[in-house]
Amino acid sequence: MLKQFKQVLLNNNNDSQIMVKNTFWLSISQIASRTIRAIIVIYAARILGAHGYGVFSYALAIIGLGSLFSDFGINRILIKEASKSPLLRSQYIATTLGLKLVLLSTITLIIISLVPHFAKIPEAIPILPIMAVLFFSDGVRNFFYAMIRSVERMEWEAWLNTFVNTITVVISLGLIIVYRSPMALAVAYALSSLIGTVVTMVVMRKDLTNLKTHFNKRMIPPLLLEIWPFALMNILWSVLVYTDTLMLGWMRTASEIGIYAAAQRPVQLLLVVPAVIAGSALPLLSRLAHIHKEKFVSILEKTIAASMLLAFPLTIGGILMSREIISFLYGPTYSSSAVILLTLISAFLITFPTFIIYHAIFANDLQKKFIPHMFFSAITNIGLNLWLVPIYGALGAAIATVTSQYLAYGWIYLALQKRINFIVWPMVYKALIASIVMGLEIYLMKEWHVPFLIQLFVGATTYIAGLFVLKDPLIKWVLSTLQSKMSPADNNTT
Repeated sequence: MLKQFKQVLLNNNNDSQIMVKNTFWLSISQIASRTIRAIIVIYAARILGAHGYGVFSYALAIIGLGSLFSDFGINRILIKEASKSPLLRSQYIATTLGLKLVLLSTITLIIISLVPHFAKIPEAIPILPIMAVLFFSDGVRNFFYAMIRSVERMEWEAWLNTFVNTITVVISLGLIIVYRSPMALAVAYALSSLIGTVVTMVVMRKDLTNLKTHFNKRMIPPLLLEIWPFALMNILWSVLVYTDTLMLGWMRTASEIGIYAAAQRPVQLLLVVPAVIAGSALPLLSRLAHIHKEKFVSILEKTIAASMLLAFPLTIGGILMSREIISFLYGPTYSSSAVILLTLISAFLITFPTFIIYHAIFANDLQKKFIPHMFFSAITNIGLNLWLVPIYGALGAAIATVTSQYLAYGWIYLALQKRINFIVWPMVYKALIASIVMGLEIYLMKEWHVPFLIQLFVGATTYIAGLFVLKDPLIKWVLSTLQSKMSPADNNTT
C-alpha cells in the first residue's frame, strides 16, 4: 500500500498521473490552508463585529490589490518557462527573483508612504505598515511556491502551506482572544507569514545558492516583453477582484464592508477549487500548448469539465442554503450578508471555468489578444459599482461584480473556444442533471425544516451518488487513471 501511495502521489510518471497528483496536493495545500484561515476569520468576525472586521477587510483589500501589481505574472512565467526549459531553470529563478524583489520593495514603500493619504477609513491607517510586512513576506513565499510548481512537486507546497497556516491559527487565536482588535489580527497574519517564509527559504535553500552567478541580465528584456501584456491583464483582473471592497470603503462605511466581507469569505474559500485545478494543469498545458495541440485540448476540456463538476452543485446548493450558511458561520448579526452571498455564488458558473481559461490563454501566449476583453470588464465593473453602490450599498457591489464577470468572462470563454475549438458539454451534462436532483432534494428538506448540516450532508451524498449512477465521464477517467497504477505511458516525464 505504501509503495502504491508513493507511486501515485510522490512520483511524476505520465501526464494523467501528474495531473491527478498535482490536483491532490494542491487541494491539500489550498483547501486545507484556506479552511484553517477561514476558521480564524469567522471567529474574528464574531469577536470584532461588522465594524472591526470591516476595517481589517478594507486593509486586506488594499494589500490584495498590491499583490497583483507586484506579481505582474512573474510567478506564472517562472512556472511556464522553467517547466518548458528545465536546463535554464536556475537562470530563470535567479532572474525572475531579482525582478520580483524590485517590484515587492517598490509596492511595499508605496503602501507605507502613499496609501495612508488616500485611505477613506481612518481606523485602517495604523494597520497598513503591518499589512505591508505581510504583503512583502507573502510575495516572497509565493515566489518559492512557484519554484516548487515549476518542477511539479506540489506535495512540497502542501506541507509548507499547511505548516504556515497552522502557525497562523495558533498566533491569531492567541492575539485575538487577548486584544480583540483589527491590529491584533494584522500582527498575527504578518508574524505567521514571516515565520512561514523563513521556513520555506530554509527548505528551498539548495535552489537559492549561486543566485548572483545564475542571474542573467540578457533574459530581462525578453521576460519584460512577455510580462507586459500579462501585467496589464493582471491590473485589469485586480480591478474586477477588488473594486467592490475599495469602492464600498470610499462610498459607504466600515460596517458595510464587514457585512460584504462576511459573504465574500465562503466564496473565496470555494474559489480555491478551480484555482487548484488550474494551478495543477498550468505546467502541463505550458508543455503541450506548442508541441501537441490534441493533448492540450484534451487536458483543457478535462480541467474545465472538472471545474464545472464542482461549480454546478456549489451554485445550486449555495443559492438554496445561503441564509443557513451565513447563520451557521457568523450568527444572526450578519443575517444581511445572506443575499450578498447568494448573489456572489451565482457567478460560479462562469468564474470556475475562467480560472482554467485564463491559464490556457497564458500557455498559448495569447495575453495580448485578450487585453481588450479584460479592459471592457474592468470599465464595466467600475461603472456598475459607481451606479449601484451609492443606491444599494454592499448588495449593489455584489450585483456589479457578478454582472461584469458574466459579461467579461463569458466573452473571453467564447473567444478562446472559437480559437481552440474545445468542447465541454458532453463531459458535464450528467453533472448538471445530478446537481438539479440534489437541488430539488435540498428544497424539499428546507420545506420540511431539516437541520442545515443534515441538508448539507444528504445533498452532497446525493450528488456524488448521482455522478456514479449516471456514469459521469470525468469520474470514470479519474478512476481509470488511479487504477492503472500510474505506470509511465506514452507521455513525457518530468
